[in-house]
Amino acid sequence: MTFDALSAAIDDSPFLSITSAASDAAITDTGIELVIDGLTFDLFGLSDAPHVEQASWAHTVAFDGMPASSRFEMLVLKPGPHLAGGHALLPVVRGWMQCAQILAEALPDCTALVWPPASLAVGAGFFCAGVRRWVERGTFPTASLVAFDTSLDGALQSKGLSYLTGQEMRLEQPLPEVLVDAERVALALAGHLALSGRIDAVQEVTAPDGRPLRLAPSTNGRFVRVTAG
Repeated sequence: MTFDALSAAIDDSPFLSITSAASDAAITDTGIELVIDGLTFDLFGLSDAPHVEQASWAHTVAFDGMPASSRFEMLVLKPGPHLAGGHALLPVVRGWMQCAQILAEALPDCTALVWPPASLAVGAGFFCAGVRRWVERGTFPTASLVAFDTSLDGALQSKGLSYLTGQEMRLEQPLPEVLVDAERVALALAGHLALSGRIDAVQEVTAPDGRPLRLAPSTNGRFVRVTAG
């Protein structure tokens, strides 16, 4: 995609705009500056701009992956320099995700969005629907920003939550008997933590199915351990 094609794609958006007017000024190593709600983000990877490294992922949601033989373009969206110290603040993350959502919906060939902190590739339709709900004061799009792995000791452990809170979450054994139920609980708790922030003291919460749960910081503070209450 070229600068001119990008400009045409987002020209009708009432929320997103390009701050640099001339393509020769915008196509630099600093990327193309986009602005949304007063927040600026830099877009890299246009075909008439410097090359960007291809992303990889270990987890997928609503996305079957790319065929091994396929070729694809990748755009990279990053917070602008003035947001460097606040890149994980929820208003910044929301603006970041809304910017990505608008771009994805404006580009008809967009297949997926990749969130590197979770090594997660999310189908474009799923991602955009979740972000739209969040922007409209709905639920946090946890499934698009947090992935889960089963650890060696059997816990269900988040990947990507620490980007938002400084801590990953561990749903400790015994897990709900059906894995999909465990993942549903884990997603709900991760969404709660993403919005409420770091846990430094024990908390008692209620799971979606009504069972009491105990949230406790690990000794090193890097994890939130979730056990039956």
